[in-house]
Amino acid sequence: MALPKDKYLKYTLFYILRILMMKYARAPNPFNPRIPSHPDGFIGRENELSEFSNCLNSTIHSSTMSMAIVGNRGIGKSSFLAKCDYLAKNRNCIVIRFSSIEGGFESIEDLCSYILVQIQNEVTKRSKLALLKKSAIDFFKTFNFKISYKEFGIEVKTKASQSILQSLFREKLSEIWKNTSNSCSGIVIMIDEAEVIEKIPGALMFLREVFSRLGEEKSSYMLVLSGKLAFPQQMSEKFSPLARFFHPLELHNFTKQESALLIRTKLKSTKVKADDKTVAKIHEESEGHPYVLTAIAYVLYENLPEGDYELLLKHYDAIKPKIGNYLNTDYFGIMYRKLSPTTKLLLKYIAHQGGKVTFAEICKAVKKPKGTVSPLVTQLVEQGSLVKIERGTYKIFHNLYKEYILTTE
Repeated sequence: MALPKDKYLKYTLFYILRILMMKYARAPNPFNPRIPSHPDGFIGRENELSEFSNCLNSTIHSSTMSMAIVGNRGIGKSSFLAKCDYLAKNRNCIVIRFSSIEGGFESIEDLCSYILVQIQNEVTKRSKLALLKKSAIDFFKTFNFKISYKEFGIEVKTKASQSILQSLFREKLSEIWKNTSNSCSGIVIMIDEAEVIEKIPGALMFLREVFSRLGEEKSSYMLVLSGKLAFPQQMSEKFSPLARFFHPLELHNFTKQESALLIRTKLKSTKVKADDKTVAKIHEESEGHPYVLTAIAYVLYENLPEGDYELLLKHYDAIKPKIGNYLNTDYFGIMYRKLSPTTKLLLKYIAHQGGKVTFAEICKAVKKPKGTVSPLVTQLVEQGSLVKIERGTYKIFHNLYKEYILTTE
């Protein structure tokens, strides 16, 4: 039965309107500051990725090299680690990647057990895909991953007991390699938020000793730590065996070119474009800091007026307060609230001095001896609020953070 002419026209117009809405609807926001970048969409860091690849290649050829990926909060360490994970798997490596926070480590024993369990889980997944030979699969079915140091009454408090635990842990890792070496190129262990491990007394030296010996045995293990680690900063002031073993790779802010590439690459999945002045403005305001840059682009895209398909300076100027609110709530405020009242006062003083001061100027201003001021400055550096730009000189890590501090009670 045919529809009346007026109803037919009504339904036709409805479907035409729906098609037009679908055609011109804006794509979902391509910027997400709250999760690491997917390896397929990873931008920049060409030199750093090349350095990782060189270390990985060396490890695969039985000359093991380990690394420490360091940098301030939000600089992209987790995204970089995810990209390295992807590259290692493409080289047929078994990759174990986890965060120290999720492990909840309180001791070296906890760390050893967790690493072994993670290797077991990863190898089990590979065995289901028939990527390992039968001998290796049979080995992992019977392998006891629980470290048996407690059976000997060992508590890791002395050098002697640490030595026994090192031997037990190394023997198990060595046995794993012997049973998997014919089916994989190497075993890469990536630990994010590794500053948690650094706080466990002796843990980093323990790992260095274990994996150094494994390297001498030609077991192709690569250990990659990532986090706001303290030891790479200390190495310039004193000779550090940790820095020799965990080759430090520091991530810095994006260059102007990298910032532009990130913005334009993300926008390719949408109909929205950005003019050169707006791209330059985003880089300038963010200082190339990956998290801040992505957050600004996210808010800008989210608030683009309906019907507009180009990010312009007028849009940026119109929503600048919203950008500030987002960063203050989601990033700067979280950092600042974690500080003690004393370090907040110190940070406020530095902010009022333009955000950059020398250590001597701080001591003179607060009228306290160096021994009292030094731990406070170190705490601010470790927590990411301050960065050391040269010997004895510090600055607040970002200008927008400085502005937030100046406006906070």
